[in-house]
Order: sequence, then C-alpha cells, then structure tokens
Amino acid sequence: MAAPAHYRRMAAAGTDQMPGVGSLIMSGTNAVVQFYCAWAIEVAVVSSFILQLFLIIFAGIRRRHPSRFLRGAIVWIPYLLAVFSTTFGLGHLSISSRPPERQQLVAFWAPLLLLHVGGPDSTTAYTIDDNRLWKRQAFKFLPQVFSTASVLYKTFSAAGGPMFPAAWLMFAMGVAKYGERVWALYQGNLSTIRKAVDGQQEQQQPKVEIKGDGSPQDLLLCAHSQFKVCKGALVDSSSEFVDTSELGDTVFSNKWEWEKRWTVFQMEVSLLYDIMYTKAGVIHTWHGYFLRVFSPLATAAALLLFHLSTSASVAMDSDSAAVRVDVGITYALLVSAILLDIASLVSAAGSGWAYAFLCPATVQEEVHRPNSSDSSDVMKLVFDELERVILRKKEMTEIKSAAPRSGHDVKPSGETEQSGTKSRPSPNPSFPTNSVGLIKAEKGQHAVAELNLKDGRDRKYLQRYIRDEIQEGILIWHIATDVYLRTCEGSKKQETIVRAIKLLSNYLMFLMVEQPTMVPGIDLRKYYTQTYKKLSTNHAGDANGDPDRLAQILAQKKSVNPVLKQNDEKQALRGNALRLATKLALKLAELKVSATKKKYKVDMVTFLFYMWVELLLYVSHRCSRESHAKKLREGGELTTIVWLMAEQAGKFYIDKKLSKEDDVD
Repeated sequence: MAAPAHYRRMAAAGTDQMPGVGSLIMSGTNAVVQFYCAWAIEVAVVSSFILQLFLIIFAGIRRRHPSRFLRGAIVWIPYLLAVFSTTFGLGHLSISSRPPERQQLVAFWAPLLLLHVGGPDSTTAYTIDDNRLWKRQAFKFLPQVFSTASVLYKTFSAAGGPMFPAAWLMFAMGVAKYGERVWALYQGNLSTIRKAVDGQQEQQQPKVEIKGDGSPQDLLLCAHSQFKVCKGALVDSSSEFVDTSELGDTVFSNKWEWEKRWTVFQMEVSLLYDIMYTKAGVIHTWHGYFLRVFSPLATAAALLLFHLSTSASVAMDSDSAAVRVDVGITYALLVSAILLDIASLVSAAGSGWAYAFLCPATVQEEVHRPNSSDSSDVMKLVFDELERVILRKKEMTEIKSAAPRSGHDVKPSGETEQSGTKSRPSPNPSFPTNSVGLIKAEKGQHAVAELNLKDGRDRKYLQRYIRDEIQEGILIWHIATDVYLRTCEGSKKQETIVRAIKLLSNYLMFLMVEQPTMVPGIDLRKYYTQTYKKLSTNHAGDANGDPDRLAQILAQKKSVNPVLKQNDEKQALRGNALRLATKLALKLAELKVSATKKKYKVDMVTFLFYMWVELLLYVSHRCSRESHAKKLREGGELTTIVWLMAEQAGKFYIDKKLSKEDDVD
C-alpha cells in the first residue's frame, strides 16, 4: 500500500535537510578544534592563575565551615583543577610551537606555571594522605622542572635580549616555590614529625618567659612553647621534654581565666593544622622568610626586563591581536605574582608564627573554634570539670545552683578567693597513670565511685552499665539521661548543668553516628539504627511526636512499661540498648527517691554530668591519633582539644611529680 503523499513529501524534505545539519555539526566541531589549537595554552595559564587566587582566598574555609559539600565545592574541586591546569599547561608548552613573534611570550609562561604548581601558602595538602604520598609529588617535581628548563632552553638558547634573564629568573623562583611545596608535604607527614620530635630530645630547648597577664602575646607564646608536646602526642613519641612543668603551672592554674586557658588549647589545635595542611612549617624559618622577601623583588625585576624586551621588540609593531593578548596576559600574570608575593610576605610577617619565631611586638593570633559551641557559662562548667578529672584533684567539684534569676555558679571546692586571687588544689597522686605518665581515661567508673550511695549493691548495679564497647555505652547512657532529665522534676532547677549534660550527650551521639572514626571501638551504627527504628515504630506514635511524652512512656513502672513488658528473649536482645537504657533511667529515679526517703543527698544530675565528662575524656583519649590528625583538616573537634589537655596534663603534673622521686623498678 502506497504511503500518503504528505508523508512522502516530509521524508523527502528531511532527506534534503540532513546534509545541512551535518555540515552545521562539523563546522561547530571545527570551530572548537581551531579555538583549542589557537588558545589552549592561554586558557590553561589564565585558569591556573584564577584557581590559585581562588584557593588563596577560600582555602581557610575548610576549617571554619561545617558543611562537607561546601568544603568540597570551594576547596577540593579547585585544588584538583589547579593541579590539572598547571600540569596540562606545562605539558602542552613542551610539545607545541607558535609563530616566532609569539613563541617567546608563550615559552615565558612555563616558569610562571611552575610557580603556580607551588601553590598558595594557605594550603598544601587537602588530606593527610597527600602528606603521606609526598614522594609522588617529588617524582612529579623533577620531570616538570626538566620540562620547563627544556622549553626555555629551546626558545631562548639562540635569542638574546632582556627576555632571556627574565625567563630564567622566574624559572629559579618557580623551582624554589615548587620545591617548597614538596618540602612542606614532607614536613607535614606524621613519620617526619615523629623524627623531628625525637631529634629535639637531645637539643636544649630555649627557655620562654611568660609574663602571666594573659595578653594575646602570652597566650600565643604559651601555645608555641607547649607545641612540641602537642606534636609528640600527635605521633605518640616517647621523647621527654624539659622545662614544660612551669608552662603547665601557668595554663593549668587560675592565674588566667578559663577562657584564656581554653584559648591556648585552641591555638595548639590551630598550630597542628598549620604544620600539616599549610606551608607554615617551612615558611617560618630563615630560608622561608628569605624566599618571601626575595620573591617579590625577583618578580619585579623580571617584570622590568619583560617590559624592556617588549618595548624593543618588533613584535610590538605587529597588528596581530593574538600577540597583544599574549602580552597582556603576561603583564597580568607578573603584576599579580608581585602583589600575591607581597601579600604572602605581609601575612607571614604578621602571623602568630612570626611572633613566636622572632618575638616582636603585638600580634593577635587567629584561633579556630572547634565544631562545638554553646554559651560561656556551659563551656566554663565543662572546662572546669575537665580540669578536675584530668588533673585528679583531691577535692570533688561542688556545683552549686544559685537563684534562677542569677543563673548557676560553678566553683570547684578547694578554690578560695581572697583579695581577687585563687588557689588551685594539687593533683591527686593516688589516681592511676600508665607507663609513660599519662592519665588513664575512664568510662565513668570514677563518677560512679564518687556518687553518694549507702548501698554498695546500687553502685555495682550502675557499674554494670559501663559497657566494654564505648559506643554501646554512649547509646545507653544517652537514652537513659534524656529520659531521666525529662521526667525528674528536680533537674529543672539545675538549668546550667542540664544544658551542659545535653551538650555533651548530644555531641558524643553525633560523633558516634556522623563521625564514627572519632569514637574508639567497633562501629555500632547498626545498633543505633535498630534502636531508632524500635523507638519510632513502637512508641513514637503514642507520644505524637512529643519527646517529653515519649520520655514519660519510657519512665513508667516496670509492670506497665511497654519496653520492659516484652517477654520474648529474642526481641529483648534485639532491642537491648533501649531495654537497658529504660532500666537504667528507672534505677536513677529510684535511687533519687530512695535517698530522699532515707534523708541523705544524692545529686543525680551532677552525677550524670560527671559521667558524661568522663565519657568525653575517654573518647578523646582512646580515639586514634591518625583520626585526630585527619579531622584537623576540618578544623578539629572538641575531642581533639580535650585529648591535648589530657596529654599535656600528664606531662606537666605526673612527670613533674615523678621527677622528684627515685625511680622504682
């Protein structure tokens, strides 16, 4: 059957139009290819510079912003593209050729690209693996340097004029900057840090005097003076450092307010970030400062020579638009390089590292805040209790609740205030330490031991909930704590302590679920997921989305409690965390009621606070050092600061005491 006439006409029209579509595609493809051949190097060079500038401006965002997506989009992708664009440009220059009037200009970009490969001062490694693979970067360094030298030799060997010394001057600066980056990666490697720390053991450390008035300069000097201890802790070095006890007496005493002491530890975390992920470790040396002083002078000299060369060149008489574009790009790159070198010099000279290195006048160190924050009274409460637990003071901290209108005070017992001065109780030597003098972290045993219980069986019952697996313990105590605080009327009178408890409880749960590498032990997120599903499926509906109502349901007596009424052993084991947490919450309430009836005081809220502080210390102490180091690239965690506190307290106080005693085998 014949096709209708209009179908035949459409088919014929389509056949006639096909060559036109094909030619359009081919012409577009040819245009792209021609543009690539004509301007590929220009695009690579300009892109390389823009990406370097972008990294200089935004590299610091990765330790200030919690969003992984933002860090990846703003830092990681430009970091990779910058390496690719410079490598592509150098490779393309080594095999391409241009007309004589453009060849020298294009070849002059080779050392500028080498300069870009050196990267900005604010970032060298994106992850700890970049430092570990520093040899790979060193192997890339040699062929790229030889490739650049080959391009310059082929182009300028037979040519004279001012362009020749300008090109080789920039080549020298490019090699220096690129080599500095490789050296910074090597210096930021954990094994290199360990070797450096062990090597410092035999060296006499300079004595640093701390005025003690708590000025930014004093805090900075204190942080830098203790930094060798921090590096030793980071790599688990067995080296012993002299003259650290005096600094410990400063930072762990009441000579400074808690905010200033906390700032010192934050500075130490920031310094660890600097040596691992930036060029700080190589910048703040005599050769690093010399390079930053010489670099803008050398680039300015190259700019002057280039200007003389282009002024005397016949190429400038050419009407070629391509030549004018190349000249403009070269001027822009040289001027920008000078400005960036000056900015680098000013930044290095005005940094806290330079103050600690040269000890000039005033400077304010930028301090990174960890990924956990709350109001100052809550953080003061946490900091004071951390000091009490870490330093093992003989006296137990007394947390007193003031009137609701005036808030709640935190004052460790043993602190006396006379004429504006305070005294700090001495550390308790009876608490256990490990073989290298560091304080052993506990999971709540000390908090249970301090709880005022008349019946020893009750104490043993609570100790059963201190689990071998820390993640299981965090989950159980998190649920039990929340249920108890929401159902116990007395807890509402201790608002500040309750806020501190919730801060620590939620923070450790966040680490367990979102950052499991920062929590020691087996990853039990499946355990958490099962518990969450059990709560959501079986009990959330009865609570209508109200957490207080859900807590009331879980806090019911055993005879009517929906969780404890389950007799199926298999089901009970599957929901073990929820079952244990419910029983623990009921036991805490029972102990509180029993103490009230028997007329003795049991401060269960304070006990929970002590428990969570000890759990925080345990997680901080038992987290692997590599996990702490990896997390530094995002600015670090609260656990990293707590870990550094514990490490330094062990060095300052335990070793100080042991040094006064005879060694006993």
